[in-house]
Amino acid sequence: MDLEYTKTSQKYSVSDMNNSKWPKPCPAWGESDVELDVSHWKFVDSDHVEVHCHPKAYYLLQNRFADGKFQPFDYKWILSMFISRKFKPV
Repeated sequence: MDLEYTKTSQKYSVSDMNNSKWPKPCPAWGESDVELDVSHWKFVDSDHVEVHCHPKAYYLLQNRFADGKFQPFDYKWILSMFISRKFKPV
């Protein structure tokens, strides 16, 4: 396990998601015909919220995102993803 992640994750009392859990819901969304242009992502090392489209299946590797549209970071850095039930099309 990398030292930076260990240090950052110590501020949380529990860990609900990790590299092995994130890929399970993502392929269902990534393989669907529904285009999710807006999702709000929070990360364990920042209070900043990033807005991304939802990744397609070909961006999902076993433990991290593939290089390309998304930065190749491990899933364990994601604190949460929020997808609104309603949003205006982009």
